[in-house]
Amino acid sequence: MSSFAVTPESTFIETFSTGIQLSNLKDSKLISDLLKYAFEVRQKHPKGTVNSNILGYQSPTLEDEILKQMMQKMHADIEKYLMNLKFSTPFEIHYDSPWINISGKYHSNKEHHHGNADFSAVCWLQVNQDTGGIVFKNPNPTHSMRKVWLSKFDEYKACNSGEYTYYPDCGDFAIFPGDLKHEVQPNKSDQERVSIAYNFNVVQKNTLTSK
Repeated sequence: MSSFAVTPESTFIETFSTGIQLSNLKDSKLISDLLKYAFEVRQKHPKGTVNSNILGYQSPTLEDEILKQMMQKMHADIEKYLMNLKFSTPFEIHYDSPWINISGKYHSNKEHHHGNADFSAVCWLQVNQDTGGIVFKNPNPTHSMRKVWLSKFDEYKACNSGEYTYYPDCGDFAIFPGDLKHEVQPNKSDQERVSIAYNFNVVQKNTLTSK
């Protein structure tokens, strides 16, 4: 097998990255009101639904005004995210209805994606250092099949990692592609983990992304 020296002129390029936007609501009253609202929804709809949740509670989709307030607070960051992805303007953002996730001790969310949507967003209302992180999976479908990527690395980067784990604080939110697989770790705390998630689509007239 031949080997080649790397010359000083060589350039290392990390290609096909997946963008995730991280931010915070920065509104303690809204966070508190949303948390109270989430528990009221669970009391009103105790059965909930079963999708990615393992043991935890997931509400049906919701339309209440307080959710619109939250989404409006997040809108600027969503626009910034799309501009970071270099979407050509003008475009429209079409939001789907949000849902609530409440996970008690040992509850989690299995690996899944929101592939019917262009993008997804999730906002955490109640978390601590033991309630678990969200784990985003490398979108390369063959990455986990090669033993070499299980090797130890001095530094983990986008080009050598199989997953990226984010541990949120209260009020944090993440925006990411809807087809990006992810899971949420088991909650190891006695405090319930509470979040609100929703999907959205981008519409550009006279392009293939129009829906």
